Amino acid sequence: MFPASKAEVLTARSFDEEDLRLLLAVGRYAAMAVANCHMQEEMHQNAALLARLLTNFSPKIQQNLLKKARNGKLRLGGEKSEVTILCSDIRGFTRLSATMDADDVVDMLNHYFAALVNAIFRYDGTVDKFVGDAILAVFGSPEPDGRQHENAARAALDMQVSVKRVNEERQARGLVTCDMGIGIHCGEVIHGFIGSAERMEFTVIGDPVNKTARYCDGAQAGEILISPEVHQHIWKVVQAESVSIPTKHEGNLRAYRVK
Repeated sequence: MFPASKAEVLTARSFDEEDLRLLLAVGRYAAMAVANCHMQEEMHQNAALLARLLTNFSPKIQQNLLKKARNGKLRLGGEKSEVTILCSDIRGFTRLSATMDADDVVDMLNHYFAALVNAIFRYDGTVDKFVGDAILAVFGSPEPDGRQHENAARAALDMQVSVKRVNEERQARGLVTCDMGIGIHCGEVIHGFIGSAERMEFTVIGDPVNKTARYCDGAQAGEILISPEVHQHIWKVVQAESVSIPTKHEGNLRAYRVK
């Protein structure tokens, strides 16, 4: 028998308490590394979701939503209350787009939409959605706004000014121009964030949304029509004349043309 070497003695010795502490320390470090990796991945996913979601809101509302998100209070769910809804669309868009290349149509919409969205944001409006050449915006949600009716009307006026400015720019470049009709109505709706944690979106649900579209359809190029309900809130600060607009299913609707 040869005497055991030092390496053989170290290999053969029993697993002692020092080894256990070392193994536990390595295990804890590995667990922390895995947890941190998962946390970083979740944070990146949440940041991407929040960044996409916040593009629909004005800077002021974005800050409030970010604060809620940091406190874990930005969740799916809705509430019922009165909001003011603005709908705008381009007059004669189908006819215009039929004579244009697809890229030119998209460029035109982006040109106008950029200016229109800025006007909406200046008065703390929220862009619910884009539907073709139309924009649906909401005032008084997701944050309450005691001046929502007036802000919606001022945003509409700003939007029409923005359209004229964009038209001047496009005319100078020899590009196609267009005009906008805008309708505004108010009423009680369900509004809030719907979908899933991975795909959360803001929306409004209720008959006032459909009725706003009626006022928008009745507005001619360059016009702003507001409902009697909106007029009751802002008659002291707006000049408007009473008009009647025809609808397919509801007969004639009373409205006010903002001067």
